[in-house]
Amino acid sequence: MVAGVAHKINNPINFVSSNILYLDEYTKAILDLLSLYQEKYPQPETVIQECIEEIDLDYLRNDLPQILSAIKMRTDRIIEFVAS
Repeated sequence: MVAGVAHKINNPINFVSSNILYLDEYTKAILDLLSLYQEKYPQPETVIQECIEEIDLDYLRNDLPQILSAIKMRTDRIIEFVAS
């Protein structure tokens, strides 16, 4: 029974674990592109500036990689727990 439960947990957690690597890569690429845009167009139009302020872009740029790192760490812990 324990093996069955472990198997049921492993399938979704392995999916998350394997895809978090791609998500991290894609996020870095998007953030790099965003930095390039901000470098080339330092004075965005009003509507874009309002959106930047509304979503608190600076905070998101710092927090998103940290969230992804935390998710990766937690999924690794779950995988270790299930394996034991």
